[in-house]
Amino acid sequence: MIRFLTHRWFHFLVLAGLLLASVYYSNSGHHWRNEMRYLVFDSLNRMYPREPTDTVVIVDVDDESLKRYGQWPWPRTVIADMVSALTDMGARVIAFDGVLAEPDRSSPRFIAQNLPEDTRFEVLRKDILALPDHDTVLAETIKASGIFVSGFTYGSYTQAPRKPRLTKQILIRPEDGTRFLTDAETFRVAATFLPELEDASAGNGSFMASPDQDGILRRTGMVFSNGQALYPSLSLEALRVALGDRKTSVKIGRNPDLQLHDIDTNYRIVIGDRTIPVESNGQLWVYYRKFDERSDDYLSAFKLLDSAFSESVKPRVEGKIVLIGSSAEGLKDLRSTALERFQPGVEIHANVIEQVLQGRYLLRPDVTVIAEASFILVAGFLMIILALFVNVIVLALVCFSIIGVAFVGSVSAYVDHGLLLDPFYPSVCVFLISIISTLFTYMKVEEERRQVRSAFSHYI
Repeated sequence: MIRFLTHRWFHFLVLAGLLLASVYYSNSGHHWRNEMRYLVFDSLNRMYPREPTDTVVIVDVDDESLKRYGQWPWPRTVIADMVSALTDMGARVIAFDGVLAEPDRSSPRFIAQNLPEDTRFEVLRKDILALPDHDTVLAETIKASGIFVSGFTYGSYTQAPRKPRLTKQILIRPEDGTRFLTDAETFRVAATFLPELEDASAGNGSFMASPDQDGILRRTGMVFSNGQALYPSLSLEALRVALGDRKTSVKIGRNPDLQLHDIDTNYRIVIGDRTIPVESNGQLWVYYRKFDERSDDYLSAFKLLDSAFSESVKPRVEGKIVLIGSSAEGLKDLRSTALERFQPGVEIHANVIEQVLQGRYLLRPDVTVIAEASFILVAGFLMIILALFVNVIVLALVCFSIIGVAFVGSVSAYVDHGLLLDPFYPSVCVFLISIISTLFTYMKVEEERRQVRSAFSHYI
């Protein structure tokens, strides 16, 4: 039995099996494998966040704004005043990170309905009904603005199913479109803006988000599918309107420059002269940077509505892509990201828009998985061979050198090319193979020594 356990072919078969298993599980979607991968990617984003720009500003319905104008939702006339002010100040786009799905209950017609059924109130009821409807006022303001982008999200299955308005059809070849319809993030029912508000908007996009298994949002969909059509994200629609106009279309096609061994994605989303690298699931890795509520990244909503702040607010809005969101307690749409455990959801859209305008992307194409598996195969096989010829110290030096190269290469690829390479799992595999190779070599040497001692004792 001992002779069998110390036989070199037994050692080779065990190590080869371990090596092949390591390569096989390199692309596993198991949670422990993903945790290793995400640990590295999050750490790299924290160490090397994306550089900030001044192209996006978040109009914040914050606590001070709620204190001045009352609880949310505000009357649609107030929101109309915000849209009008932003348009007059030269905003490039106004994207609303939320849904105005119900009629405004503060509209005159609802007030008239609640008046007592008494002849004394008939004149008052007629006067109130003669006042303009708040939703109509907002719809007219949105249409006049020409730069407002509405949003939609997952709806309740108890609601009557309604398709979101597709402002401009996404252009894609039929064979590629079939794949995106299947692979992209799907929805069946949507919660949308009121039809009159949605129809008046220059664009309409989804702000749906699906975090990873650990609850952290690292990727976001740029296109979504209901099984029949492709819909853009809120950030993609904001970019479409900002880089073109109502007539500009989003195009999706195969990467024309992709060669067999290129480290790049298979598809491109094209808006004007901007290209966004994606795979057939339509998802983009978000390259985060921190937004500060106390800096120029944020603008309190009440300052738009107060003419006393007009002169100071206009330079912060003019030529910018404006996102309307909230940081107020109770309204804040919180998400966990690579940088922060609790981050307002509107900042996800801001990060995506900025990185597209900068041309800064994080790439995790299929070829990176092949590269990681190949690294394990080559380095692991090297450890198995070296264990037969070198001592433990040399083997350890070679092993740690390989691990060092993996981590340095991963950092360099991230900083220089935005590539997401995982050095952690390959390094663990190589380390385990080297340890077991050393153990087997030690067992074989000890067995040979025992045989020598036994033979020498016999001859004595």
